[in-house]
Amino acid sequence: MAFVAASTVSTYAQTNWTGAFSNGWFNPANWDAGVPGVATDANINTVTPNSTEIRGGGATALNLSVGSNGTGVLVIQNGGTLTDIGGFIGNLPGGQGTVTVSDASSRWTNVGTLVVGGLGAGTLTIQSGGVVNSGGGGSVGLSAGSTGTVAVIGLGSTWNNTL
Repeated sequence: MAFVAASTVSTYAQTNWTGAFSNGWFNPANWDAGVPGVATDANINTVTPNSTEIRGGGATALNLSVGSNGTGVLVIQNGGTLTDIGGFIGNLPGGQGTVTVSDASSRWTNVGTLVVGGLGAGTLTIQSGGVVNSGGGGSVGLSAGSTGTVAVIGLGSTWNNTL
């Protein structure tokens, strides 16, 4: 008799921010497994030696975690765009994440959900006309003991949170 077991190992890739070269998202030297794409999870858990910045359009990730179990900072500005399935800021206990989307041509689109402070501390600032979309809804301070803060500041700044 033969048994077949399904693998519990994920079939998608992930890459972790190192910031070793600069603060530029699109530089492969800043990631341990290359620049994330539509089939790659991106994890930002350090600000040393450089925090993370998206300037210019076209950044993608399968899922994005900022400060999941470390300290992570992401700034999207100067026409920066990022599209992913799910976004998570400060998602695990002890994690501290901060995301800022700044200026009218900058946008972060989560096709699915956006969580700001899942089990850790998360801060989202949308300012100067920046836009954040969460097509699967959003949560702020999701669990007991977490901290979630969202600030929408300035004319045209928007969080489109739909379900």
